[in-house]
Amino acid sequence: MANKRRKTQKLEDGDSKPIIDYKIHLAAAVHLPKLNIQKNEDVSFKCKECEYVTKLKGNLKVHAVVHSGERNFPCEYCPYKATQSSSLKTHVRLKHGKPRKLKCELCKYTTALRGNLKKHAVVHTGEKNFKSPLCDFRAGQSSTVTTHIRLCHRQDAKMFQCEHCQYETPHKGNLKKHNAIHY
Repeated sequence: MANKRRKTQKLEDGDSKPIIDYKIHLAAAVHLPKLNIQKNEDVSFKCKECEYVTKLKGNLKVHAVVHSGERNFPCEYCPYKATQSSSLKTHVRLKHGKPRKLKCELCKYTTALRGNLKKHAVVHTGEKNFKSPLCDFRAGQSSTVTTHIRLCHRQDAKMFQCEHCQYETPHKGNLKKHNAIHY
C-alpha cells in the first residue's frame, strides 16, 4: 500500500487538525445501506408470540424483549420503565415533553408519532396490502385486518342488523352510516 500523507489544516493558534475527505465518507454512506440490503425479499423473520414480521434478524431480537417482560430503560421523570430505548424516547416525548404535531398534507389527520402518520398514508393511496387469512377482506394496515378478524370471525361477535334490509355489521358505527341510505 502506498504511503499517504495525512492532510491537515493549520489553525490560528499554530496547531493543526486533520482534514477529513467527506467525499469518501459520503460515498461509503451511500453504499453501506445497499450492502446491508443484500437480502432475499422473500425472507422474513416472524415473532413466535405476535404478528410482528421483519426482514432483518437483528430487528426480531430487539423486538423479542417486548415479550420477555424485561424493562431495562427507566424514565428519569416518573416510575415508567420501557422494554426498548426507542419506547422510552417516545414515552418521554409524549408524556414529559412538548408533543410534536405531525400533520397529513392531504387531510386534517394529526399525530405525535411518525409511524402513525406513515400508516395513515394508505388512506390516501388506497393500498390494501394486508389480507385476511379467513376471507377476501383486505386493508391498508395489519391492525385493521386483526380487528376485522376479531370482530367478524368470532362465533360470539355481536352483529348489528339493519331494520330496513339484510345489511348486518359487527360495528354499531357502520350501521349508523348505513342507515343514512334509507332516509
